[in-house]
Amino acid sequence: MKDLKFSIFDIFSYALPGGIVLIAFLFLNPEINNLAELASKISKINFGLGTVLILASYVVGNAVDSFGSWIYMGIGMKIWGSPSDTNRKISVGNQRALVRNYSSENHIYIQQWKVIKTMSHNLSFAFLLLGIVAIIKIIIKVESRDFDVITLSIISLIFSAIFLHRAHIFDKWHYKDLTNVVNALHLQEKAKVDSEKYEK
Repeated sequence: MKDLKFSIFDIFSYALPGGIVLIAFLFLNPEINNLAELASKISKINFGLGTVLILASYVVGNAVDSFGSWIYMGIGMKIWGSPSDTNRKISVGNQRALVRNYSSENHIYIQQWKVIKTMSHNLSFAFLLLGIVAIIKIIIKVESRDFDVITLSIISLIFSAIFLHRAHIFDKWHYKDLTNVVNALHLQEKAKVDSEKYEK
């Protein structure tokens, strides 16, 4: 357990999207018709409940990660293509093993792109859900058909598309850096030399 570490990106990858998802579900409350009423409900949260909600946000964020991944792979990759680097000479699995074994600092750096990618596609799903909830409120409740809720729905959907695209960019950088490190540090050649030494 002492080796279990969480970076700020690990937390935001799940807690921030999870928090937005919780706000979306709160907004489904029939008693809340606009953003002012939503803000009023949120402002009444005390420190104790706030702490519990932060933990709940992290748990919910982990739960929606699968949906974020599905949106990225099912929609994002179909729009922008595969993020894999076409210049790689060996499989991604072998590249990761080489970088992890011979260049641990670069491995940590490269994995950060994956973490940020996760945060981005989870935020994409969270904003998509919030936008859909806002649209539902607009359709079923006359009281919700004001400028603020309409603006929220539009902005949420725009943010969802932006974060989905950012997820693809970060994923592309991950694969590109992975290939660059293997080639620049000649890790495949090093592994071959070490293997020959071991065989002798």
